[in-house]
Amino acid sequence: MADIWTTRAPMPTARFILSCGVVNGKIYAIGGLPDNTTVCSRAVEEYDPATDTWTRKANLPKGRGAGSCATVNGVIYFAGGGYTGATGTDQAVSKVEAYDPATDTWTTKAPMRTVRGMFATSVMNGKIYAIGGCNGAYDSSERSSMEAYDPATDTWWTMPNMQVKRKALASAVVNGEIYAIGGVSTGGWVPPLSTVEEYDPKPTVSLLRTGSTLKISWNGILESSDTVDGPSWQALNSPTWPYSISLAQAGPMKFYRAREP
Repeated sequence: MADIWTTRAPMPTARFILSCGVVNGKIYAIGGLPDNTTVCSRAVEEYDPATDTWTRKANLPKGRGAGSCATVNGVIYFAGGGYTGATGTDQAVSKVEAYDPATDTWTTKAPMRTVRGMFATSVMNGKIYAIGGCNGAYDSSERSSMEAYDPATDTWWTMPNMQVKRKALASAVVNGEIYAIGGVSTGGWVPPLSTVEEYDPKPTVSLLRTGSTLKISWNGILESSDTVDGPSWQALNSPTWPYSISLAQAGPMKFYRAREP
């Protein structure tokens, strides 16, 4: 590797506090502010590193900046942020919109449970985790809260809080754990934080039975709602006790049971 930086083709639309997602080797630059006072940009521009070219795509339904993008199964989810310039008075939103590059279309999704600006998102096990941020799109009211989104069910779930409230942070996933890094926690923009927190989602399965219905949750997120003898359940053949089965054999949301002799 050359270990050097190389100048590439500039974006057609200059902006800051934008967000990016990657699908099929192409980068999508979404929203942001063209200056410090006007409304946010609706621009969506696709960059192809193979040809070093930019292509304009379908605009955001309404311009937003200071939000965050996360990609699951080829779809980019753009959450939170605010609509107007960085004046310190703009309130954050909970809005979530999904962009599908295959059809070049936007779709409104279930909003976050909490309004957030200047927050971080990470993807783990097909779920999107929205972390920290602030009540105003650009200032004040830092948050320690985290919530998770399941694109398969279009549902948000409240997750454990961080120990330190923070906005303008970064997050990353390594070996099934989320790291929240840096940010600001003072109501202004200084001093910055050097603190790092690790979220370890210890695997837990919980079952809640109401009559003949079972609700099955994984790490606090509802994964399946099924009847006691519904299609998510499969008896071992022949029944043995005790028993074991690998997760690879079980497949997605398949539960096995055996009858104790």
